[in-house]
Amino acid sequence: MCTKAVHLELVSSLSAAAFLSALRRFVSRRGYPSDIYSDNGTNFVGASAYLKDLFKLLHNSNVQDYSSSKNIQWHFIPPYAPNFGGVWEASVKLTKHHLLKTLKAAVLNFEELATILCQSRRA
Repeated sequence: MCTKAVHLELVSSLSAAAFLSALRRFVSRRGYPSDIYSDNGTNFVGASAYLKDLFKLLHNSNVQDYSSSKNIQWHFIPPYAPNFGGVWEASVKLTKHHLLKTLKAAVLNFEELATILCQSRRA
């Protein structure tokens, strides 16, 4: 139970491009994961398909070796079924609860909320 963690990354929109940027930030901070579990939101499905297509297109040996060594397995829970997410969905719900309780009606910009999320990891 070390190697499993919940990582929350703030994104500016629910687009596949914003998700891919968040994934790059995640990898920069935490390294390449072997598995990613996520809900079945269309941005996650689109990003997964995009990454698979990208890896198919990049078949030269250098890129192929690098991609293979960083292989990420995507696991999607069924749509509208957060109970399939188990512990990580409960962790997200608990984080949302504490943020709402702590921040109350505060209006934060993107940078301020990103800072709060980063600081909460250290608490």
